[in-house]
Amino acid sequence: MSEIALDLLSPDLVILDEFQRFKDLLDAPAETDVPGAKLAQRMFNQEKAKILMLSATPYKMYTLHDDEDGDDHYRDFIKTVEFLAGPPRAVRVESQLKTMGRAMERLTSDPAETALAAEAKDAVESELRRVMCRTERTAFTTEADAMVKLRHLPEPQVTPQDLRSWVTLDRVAKHVGSRDALEYWRSSPYPLNLMERDSYMLRKNFHDRVDMGDPTLARTLSSASGLLDWRVIRDYRKLDPGNAKLRSLEEDVFKSGAADVLWLPPSLSYYRPSGPFSHTGLGSFTKRLVFSAWTVVPKAISTLLSYEADRRSREKELASAALTSSASDPRRYDDQLRAVAPLTLKITEDRPMSMPTWSLTYPFAELTRVTDPLAVARHVRRRDLPQQEVLDIAEQGVRSLLAELLPESLATVDDLGAEDPRWYWAAPMLLDRRRDPAAADALARAMREFLWGLPKGLLEGEEHAGQAASSRAARLHLDETQRLPDNLGRPPVDLPRRMAELGVGGFGTSAMRALTRIAGDHSAEEVKDRSVAAFSIARALRLLFNRPEVVPVVRSSGDRAYWRDALQHALDGGLQSVLDEFVHVLVESEGLSNKDPAERVAGVSMAVIEALGLRSTVNEIETFEVDGPRIYSHQHRMSTHFAARYGGRRAADDKTFHRESSVRRAFNSPFRPFVLASTSVGQEGLDFHPYSHAVVHWNLPSNPVDMEQREGRVHRYKGHAVRKNIAEDFGDLAVLGESEDPWQGAFDAAVVQSTAQGISELVPYWLHTTPGGATVERYIPAIPFSREVGHQRRLTRTVGVYRLAFGQPRQDDFISVVADRHEELAWMKVDLSPPGTQSSRRDPAADER
Repeated sequence: MSEIALDLLSPDLVILDEFQRFKDLLDAPAETDVPGAKLAQRMFNQEKAKILMLSATPYKMYTLHDDEDGDDHYRDFIKTVEFLAGPPRAVRVESQLKTMGRAMERLTSDPAETALAAEAKDAVESELRRVMCRTERTAFTTEADAMVKLRHLPEPQVTPQDLRSWVTLDRVAKHVGSRDALEYWRSSPYPLNLMERDSYMLRKNFHDRVDMGDPTLARTLSSASGLLDWRVIRDYRKLDPGNAKLRSLEEDVFKSGAADVLWLPPSLSYYRPSGPFSHTGLGSFTKRLVFSAWTVVPKAISTLLSYEADRRSREKELASAALTSSASDPRRYDDQLRAVAPLTLKITEDRPMSMPTWSLTYPFAELTRVTDPLAVARHVRRRDLPQQEVLDIAEQGVRSLLAELLPESLATVDDLGAEDPRWYWAAPMLLDRRRDPAAADALARAMREFLWGLPKGLLEGEEHAGQAASSRAARLHLDETQRLPDNLGRPPVDLPRRMAELGVGGFGTSAMRALTRIAGDHSAEEVKDRSVAAFSIARALRLLFNRPEVVPVVRSSGDRAYWRDALQHALDGGLQSVLDEFVHVLVESEGLSNKDPAERVAGVSMAVIEALGLRSTVNEIETFEVDGPRIYSHQHRMSTHFAARYGGRRAADDKTFHRESSVRRAFNSPFRPFVLASTSVGQEGLDFHPYSHAVVHWNLPSNPVDMEQREGRVHRYKGHAVRKNIAEDFGDLAVLGESEDPWQGAFDAAVVQSTAQGISELVPYWLHTTPGGATVERYIPAIPFSREVGHQRRLTRTVGVYRLAFGQPRQDDFISVVADRHEELAWMKVDLSPPGTQSSRRDPAADER
């Protein structure tokens, strides 16, 4: 059946993406039993078919002689050339590569031999360019580093408590008959508490002995150090990270001020960040992507960093509560799941009671138009104004609008009685109704249909006891917005200012402007649908601010209403700039660039909602209590939100897959989590670059290619580092220009510059550097005096050299010979860049040769 289908297909072009996963299909049918190989060869050998292999190569760029996967660069490379160019050309390439190899090993000064090697290199490049090309990013950065820089975490310090913890783990491991536990101790804090049952032989044997009531093990644990004490966590006390690497990562992340904010600051701001977002460390901060060889590490990092974020955010709250709470009833970690959700829409006797909260999410058309912070920046020709000056200008626009459409709202006579707070939500709606009653009615009908269409479980998304709200709550608030009161009292004196704040930082108004940036102004029907999409994004933001781990971060210490705290957080963090950047990234990452505006808005809004929808997940930990010869184990649940894990879970079912997909969505957004810890499952074929340009190599791989694969996850098209540098160089031009989407304007300006300079198309989308700007950050938290330090030196040296071993057999042996002379041999690197795009940074000595 398949063969008949192929015959009928008769393709002109066969495109094979990510073909490194299917390299065995290159074998001739007689030489392999790989399923599908014969079928693939039948397709390849069709008379008209041309073959195009995309993405990673079918051969590994560098292999060791004892590679665990059995890969062999030389064998796989020659096989690929035979497939693409035919055996005769493959023989010529192989012969010329041997000539190059001999010349590099000898490094002779003989001009004749140097000329012969140069001819061989030219011949190899000429032959291979007929069938393959490979553009190296190192050729297009000034320092030949492809924007990758080694950065340093605070030096990992092994404390006396760490050593006592090692003694405990070593004694337990020896007693239960498990392997040397040094790698567990070096990689993970509290391994006996955090390892999943049955995930490691050490943990399984240990648990079996606990169940047996082993008295020797009980004696060991009774005097042990380095085990988790739940009482510390329960009482929100400072928990020792328990591991030198985690201690270093914790210090690095939290010194940035990230625990006090819900999203990363925008790369391209319209005004100066305020409040917690003005922390000096946040400007250069990016999300951390951590790779480890051990499955316990992602669980440990996500659990303990999230706990520390919780502890910090609740510190002031706990200090305040201590003044009023009795000693017998302290607030504890276990209480967090019973937190009140202050932005829940409440009703009393069918009356909506949360109209200020509702107004945060409504995309008021007139308010959206006159309070755009991007328009303010363009008006004053500056994007570094303080927040208050931006609000001053927005307030002027609101006053003009009120004078035009709602003059009674500016009345100041005293005989109207007390100030009526209903004006705060009623005035924005009255403006829309007086400007275009038909459009306001059409939007209300569309929003009602949207609310009816939501599953009940999604409408509020708050499962706290006593907080479950039906769909009626949202519809009643919508109805109240449309059924405007006709008995409003005296307008508050600060009404224009409060409306300006709502317009600049409101969830609904900000989302509406962001969607307009990527869709433009179109028909009334499209604007209505866009307003509903903006409301859906705003609703997701409201639910974000309602989460129990978020409320202590946002709530102020005074008596101000929480909805005002949420709005102030949005103003401080430049929510408009954040959403504008995010939707620009999503248009391309979701494949929506060529879609019509309505599809683009629908796809982007869904992606934003999914990114905001990541709930805290629960990790189980185990603590132990010793009573004489008996050991009692206790299961506890700890939530993760500030940091998350990817991979390393025992179950590989649909639920796990969906969870990890949701984690990836959230990490690729400006919102939390700010740290993602992954096993090797995340180091190939996945993108984590939209809001991260920092990779932490918790455990070093043996192969430099694997290190580059890891770093490649955050070094991709329009990555976070690239956008920061583009904003630095072209931000003023874009913000103060006329482009509807300032990010499109910034990249357009960068393209004009790179085109004029004749630079590769990798610039500016994949590479863009600026003095003192962002880079792809490589972190290696090697413990001092450990074997990791020597391994780091060897691996770092090999990363800079291994390309010399392209097409050579036994590459690791070859590198050991030429590594110390790699700078002299740099001209011998095979360049497979497409014709006309070779590096403009050629070695002058190579030109002489």
